[in-house]
Amino acid sequence: MASAGVVGAAEVFTPLSPPAGTGLNGTPAMWTFVWVGVAALLLLFLHLAIAGRGAR
Repeated sequence: MASAGVVGAAEVFTPLSPPAGTGLNGTPAMWTFVWVGVAALLLLFLHLAIAGRGAR
């Protein structure tokens, strides 16, 4: 049996294991959404700060 995290081609084409769960709660995809949202807010705030300085 392969170690955890190793997926063979057969597993990709015809999954043998049950799905981990429904939804994104606690998954890497959820954390990706969180970090992308944080980065977008940071860029928005930086943009507004720079635009505000330029308007003065």
